[in-house]
Parts: sequence; C-alpha cells; structure tokens
Amino acid sequence: MGTESPACEVWRLSLRPGDVIKAPVWAVLSRQEQAQADRFRLAEDRVAYAAAHALLRLRLGEVVGRPVDALHFESGSFGKPALQGPGPQFNLSHCRSMVCIAVSAQGAVGVDVEPLDRGDELDLLALARDVLTLAEQAQLAVTGGPMAWTFMRLWTLKEAVVKACGEGLSRDLQSFGIELHEEAPILWRVSSPSPSGPWRQDPRIQLRQWCLDAHALALALAYSGSEPLVVQHHVLDLVELARWAASGQGVPTTC
Repeated sequence: MGTESPACEVWRLSLRPGDVIKAPVWAVLSRQEQAQADRFRLAEDRVAYAAAHALLRLRLGEVVGRPVDALHFESGSFGKPALQGPGPQFNLSHCRSMVCIAVSAQGAVGVDVEPLDRGDELDLLALARDVLTLAEQAQLAVTGGPMAWTFMRLWTLKEAVVKACGEGLSRDLQSFGIELHEEAPILWRVSSPSPSGPWRQDPRIQLRQWCLDAHALALALAYSGSEPLVVQHHVLDLVELARWAASGQGVPTTC
C-alpha cells in the first residue's frame, strides 16, 4: 500500500450460519450491548451485532489507549454514536454474513455493508423510484452486472453518506446522487429546491466501495487532505477476534 499514513481504517469480518460468539468476545461488550444482542430473535443477527460491537471496542481501545470497559459513548442529535472525550470518529455496519467498522482520525465517516444479492428480494423498480435520483435510476440499466447488484452498490453508498453526515434516514435520499466508478464513486448534490437541479459535484465527501465475497461495502469520509485518500483495509475471522479479545493483541491481515 506504500508508506502513506491511512486517513481511515476499514475492518471486516465474514460470518457463516452456525457461527457462535466466544466468551472473550462477549465479555468485551458492555451490559447494555449484551442486553441488546440478547433481544435478537435469530442467532445470526445476535452474532453479527455482538461481533461488530466487540470489534469496534477492541480497535477503539487500541487507538485511544484505554481498556474497552473504559470506553463510553454519546449520541448526536440523530443518534450517531461518538466517543466521550477525545478520539477518532467511527462507524459500523453489519448484516448476517459480514460486519465492518471504519475508524477515522481525519473526519466524519460512514460505512455500510450488504449482500449484493439482497436486491433479489426487493421490488427494485418501485424502490428505486422512492430512493434513487433519475440519474441513479438510469445507471440501473447501463451499469454492468445484474440490476440487483447495481442497486445494492448505490444503496450502500447512499447509506454511508447519510451515516457520515450523522443525519440517518432523516435526509432525503433523492437530494443527493451517486455516480458509480470502480475506483472512487462521485457524490452529487442538488443545489436548488427542485430535484431537477442544477446538480454539483461535492468534493467534501470522498467515497470508496469494494465488492468482496458477494457483498457491497461502501465508505464515505469527510476528507479535505491535500494528499490522495489512503484507506487501510483489514480482515479477520471470529477465531482471531476471540484471540484479540482474550489477549488484547490483534492479528489483522492487510489486503
């Protein structure tokens, strides 16, 4: 990856049916997080939630040099969590088959992950009319690959943007648009009350996306650095996560 310092770290962990959370990982969670995990009816959802929050606590604890049980969080006006006291900005996302976190010392960050084939379950054309701009809808027909995959790529990028901005789905999803590119998608915003435009490119939010193990993983970062954006990517599994939780030492694989 070169010698540049990363503006952002992305960590991901794949999950399979039948996976379980080991005791050291469970012990990393706060009592409130353990209670929230126990509320999930399906074991896959419980495992994904616990793995994502444990991974986040472990990495944040290393970054700020505090024990995981000394990390305390607060919520913004739209519910986006942040560390109490100084520390990096972060975000997490999980589905039943993958969890990911993003940690950034450079600016606000949002991350989202979804299976690419999840769109097969949806009425894509109806949903696209509600959440995609006209330009995004046009990309469904011309971008290579199945329509469902293109939709999920756009959807995860839009989710990452609203999470980075800390507004959740209170933001009108048709007030901004994504132009797909393999290396770095582009964010466009409407600059008038009319959704027909004019539209202007927004360079304040840098976008990245990876299609990994049949998942779309999207990152949005408020990055104003003069150097090219560097994102450091790590992967691990539940065994490594449990080892990290037990010993306090991570064993990431940089890809």
